[in-house]
Amino acid sequence: MSISVDLKQHRWKLGLCFLTVVIVLWVASGFMVNAMSDEYSKPYFITYLNTATFTLYLAPTASRWVQKQNRRKNRHRHASGSSYDHGSSILGVSTFQTIRNKIAEFATGRGTSPSSRVNRRMSHQGLLDETISSPGPLTRAEEAQEVEIERTAVSTESEELEGSYITSPRSHGSIPSSPLPKPYDDEMEDNDDDGSTKYAFTTRETAILSSQFAVLWFISNLLNNASYVYTSVDSATIISCTSSFFTLIVGSIFGVEKFNYTKLAALCMSIFGVWLISHSDENSESSPPTALYGNCLALGSAFLYGVYTTLLKTKVGDESRIDTRLFFGFVGLVNIIALWPLLIILHYTGIETFGLPHSARVWELLIINSISILVSDFSWIMAMLMTSPLLVTVGLSATIPLAMVGEMVLNARFATVPYYIGAGLVCWSFFVINRQEQDSALEEERADNPILEA
Repeated sequence: MSISVDLKQHRWKLGLCFLTVVIVLWVASGFMVNAMSDEYSKPYFITYLNTATFTLYLAPTASRWVQKQNRRKNRHRHASGSSYDHGSSILGVSTFQTIRNKIAEFATGRGTSPSSRVNRRMSHQGLLDETISSPGPLTRAEEAQEVEIERTAVSTESEELEGSYITSPRSHGSIPSSPLPKPYDDEMEDNDDDGSTKYAFTTRETAILSSQFAVLWFISNLLNNASYVYTSVDSATIISCTSSFFTLIVGSIFGVEKFNYTKLAALCMSIFGVWLISHSDENSESSPPTALYGNCLALGSAFLYGVYTTLLKTKVGDESRIDTRLFFGFVGLVNIIALWPLLIILHYTGIETFGLPHSARVWELLIINSISILVSDFSWIMAMLMTSPLLVTVGLSATIPLAMVGEMVLNARFATVPYYIGAGLVCWSFFVINRQEQDSALEEERADNPILEA
């Protein structure tokens, strides 16, 4: 028991380390995009490149698929080369005898078992005893007849075992047997508490789900990257944290989240805090002239993220049912294939002319930013699995003070008093809502496990 507890604590601490990596890299990515905005203001191409790196998550799956295909070819080549060896039968005497023994084991104690009828049929045809006792060379006609008998035996056994009464060697009577179960799949999960069986998403289902959400995911990240071009990093970071509140609103509409007056009050405080931040940026001399536009982009990104998260939760339910890395890998692949034409459209319309960076500094920032996005998303996945989604959501609020400190140190930007009041309101409402979520989750857990009441 202590070993299990120690292992859980170790995983929890490791998850906190991954969460720390996420916080640092997300803020660093915002500053890198902001630093590139003067020389290379291409938010669409930057988002396209960052999302394209998600396809690296498909590398392990592709490697396993290639290895599986190679093993299948080797087995087929080996089977083809040993089909006719010294005139023996196609399946061989030992294989045929194994099939016969397996049939007899399934029908132990039944005089009218399928294997008994198969044996009588084979004995009547004069082939069973000859095959077992005289494993000599067979003619082509005998080989074909023996294969047909084996196929008949296996087919008869499969048809009569389903829904029949099977006698257990450890019992004294016959018990009704359920239909033969389907072969176990690695992607199958145990039954849920309500008795319904939940299945993990197959690779094909994961690809379909990724294609449904890829564009929404891309637009959300595009607006987020564009906001760093038009406003400060700390303002965009603070407003982006309001995604949890949009998740609450949309989740309440879809019945995923529970809504109460405490959450409503916290939500109103958050909206007021966002207004203070935007108003402070608009009147501040140190803020860029397009700060209001950038804040609106960040708010739109937060809204789309809330919609995206809620719809994904509605579709998937339990996070363990889907391979998140495979999901993101397909998101990257779909974006590469489907969204490249927009690069041409934006170029010829003049909205965002296509061009590669001309300075080594921008290339370095571009590559480092792409790698940081790839690593941070992987760390986010690991943190979610090793701790809890609630803890990760609360922990990401640490990006707010970190972004503020970064603005002071890197850009020598000191905000006004209303700005800090607005940031404080956003942080406070953030913790209130997540505290409510934590209490709700604890109440549900106690309801499901009465032993926790003690």
